[in-house]
Amino acid sequence: MTTTIMCPSCGTAAELDRLSRTADEFCKKCDYPLFWAPVPTTLATLNGEETAETTLRRLPGAGGRRAVASVPCPTCAELNAPTSLVCHRCNGPMVLVEPEPEPEPEPELEPMPAPEPIVIPEERSTYGWWIALAVGLVLVTVLVVLLAA
Repeated sequence: MTTTIMCPSCGTAAELDRLSRTADEFCKKCDYPLFWAPVPTTLATLNGEETAETTLRRLPGAGGRRAVASVPCPTCAELNAPTSLVCHRCNGPMVLVEPEPEPEPEPELEPMPAPEPIVIPEERSTYGWWIALAVGLVLVTVLVVLLAA
C-alpha cells in the first residue's frame, strides 16, 4: 500500500511504500525526514454511523495502533483520550459545565402583625374594704353610744 506524504518543509509530495526510517524517506527537494511528517489522516464517523458530523481520526503511535479508549469531544465530536482536559482538535473543554440554575425567588414574607399590647390588670386595693369596714364600725359605735345615752 503506497502512502502519499506532503513534505511539511517545502510541500513536495512523496510516495512511500511504508515508513521505516530509511534513507529513501527523506524529501528529494529539501532533505526533510519524511518519517517525521504527519501521516495522512482519515475521516471516521462518530459511533460508526454515516452522519454529516465526521471526525478527524488521530491514531496514536508511529504504527497507527488504535487507542484502547476514547471519548468524543462535546463540541466537535473528535475522539480524545479519556484523561484529556481539552480537545486536541478544537481546544474546547472536554467536560461541559452546565450553568448553575438561577435561584428561585424567595416568596415574599407577609409582615408580622404588630404584637397586641400587653394589658396589665390593675391591682385592686384591698385597703378600700378595710377603710369602709372601719368607717362602718365607727358609725355603728357612734350610733350605739348616741342611742344609749
